[in-house]
Amino acid sequence: EGGCMPRLTKRTSEETPVDPQTDAFVGRALDVEYKKKNEEMADQLCVDQKVQFWDEGWRYGIVDLLPAADEPKYGKVRVVHSITGRVWVDGRDVRPLKEKS
Repeated sequence: EGGCMPRLTKRTSEETPVDPQTDAFVGRALDVEYKKKNEEMADQLCVDQKVQFWDEGWRYGIVDLLPAADEPKYGKVRVVHSITGRVWVDGRDVRPLKEKS
């Protein structure tokens, strides 16, 4: 008495074309774009430079550490803030301050 229905074993094997506007596609593109922006910005900064950075609001600090291109944190910037101390920030969230002459 095999009263069970047979299991569905056939699956559609056709690949559905990727819609370029899916969340995953857009998300991956943003990841690549942000990574590029982070690295470009980090490459323009130097240690001990005064900067404005975003950390739950715009703050002022000094660049403390810039990882090299072969390090995992490349594209991130460690900034020293007078109150919150050292924080890691994405490079695109850091703006150099213009020195007043």
